[in-house]
Amino acid sequence: MNKYAANGLAIEAMDGKDIIVIALNARDAMQDFDQDSTWVDRVKRANGAEEISYRGGGKVRFLTEHHRSWEQYRADIIFIDWPVATRLRDEEFYERLRHIVAKRNGVIVRA
Repeated sequence: MNKYAANGLAIEAMDGKDIIVIALNARDAMQDFDQDSTWVDRVKRANGAEEISYRGGGKVRFLTEHHRSWEQYRADIIFIDWPVATRLRDEEFYERLRHIVAKRNGVIVRA
């Protein structure tokens, strides 16, 4: 993750979109986001439930590839960070991700 990608995703979340960022380390990925912005409504740093909520109604959730309960999520955008994207070749994993974005005609972005 880098600050440019984070800023682009934050703008989408400010516009009300729900976003999932899949990274090797959720807390590290979260650090690239401006958490003190006036657009930020709430920052949640609970282990395994890291999330930034924006005043526009959107959220950015930070998960790892090993997260177990994918079925509970729906997202407009899933961003797969580069280190994860290069490691993952599991078609079953991508099928679960497609199911998450399908309900909202969303997209999966591989960095």
